[in-house]
Amino acid sequence: MVRYVEQVSGAEADITVLLVRQDDDRGPLLPGHQVVNDLIRRAFSAGDFSGKDDESIMFYPEEQSGEFSRRILVVGLGRKELTRETFRKSAGRAASEAAGTRAARVCMVIPEFLDFNPGEMAECLTEGLVLGAYRFRKYKTDDKSDEQPGRIEEFLLCGKDASAITAGIQRGEVSAGAACSVRDMANEPGNHWTPGKFEKHARKLCKKHNFKCGTLSRKAMKRNGMGGILGVSQGSDQPPRLVILEYIRSKKGPTLLLVGKGLTFDS
Repeated sequence: MVRYVEQVSGAEADITVLLVRQDDDRGPLLPGHQVVNDLIRRAFSAGDFSGKDDESIMFYPEEQSGEFSRRILVVGLGRKELTRETFRKSAGRAASEAAGTRAARVCMVIPEFLDFNPGEMAECLTEGLVLGAYRFRKYKTDDKSDEQPGRIEEFLLCGKDASAITAGIQRGEVSAGAACSVRDMANEPGNHWTPGKFEKHARKLCKKHNFKCGTLSRKAMKRNGMGGILGVSQGSDQPPRLVILEYIRSKKGPTLLLVGKGLTFDS
């Protein structure tokens, strides 16, 4: 869903996204694209846009200007210290704005004027784009009428450090993809996830990603004195499950234990 491009001009994007600091209209934001830079400066001068955190403005440059996309979306970063969450949030805003248009391809430019690692920035922007574009449509009719906005098919990140940005995209897609998978689970109707289905889903993931999977039955829980789970499950005709996933690293490293609660409908 997200990939790297070297130049904006060859991206053939429907929307180009630019990031700007608050009250910083120094430029050019896009060297060689004077029309866009002038539009942004005029928005600053008119007071319609200042680059505040989570602020955005859309421009529609004239086709004869020779620009690279029909829409230019400028998103503010604020004036506070830049953090990973700053970029994640700004990319999420961009994805949400783009989803309200008929754009299918969105290109975000990684700014060169910011003192921030491009790989980290790419990772956070990828997370924000993927999470911001997330929609749960499993049970919705696919309405193809002209009144419905288009769906974004691809995000592009443009910047100079190809290797760092590509690696950042890969990391961001993994973490954001995992979050979207959990969102899919949480958005199912309450009666979908029985303990048995939860275990089956876990085993499917383990097989795909080479994890070990084990479960504790009601009998094993009694033996281990797990009264909390057993007490809650008494209100259901579905037997409880405690799912244990184990991943063995190929290299030596610290042991990490993550405890999550997959609370099913019957509780």
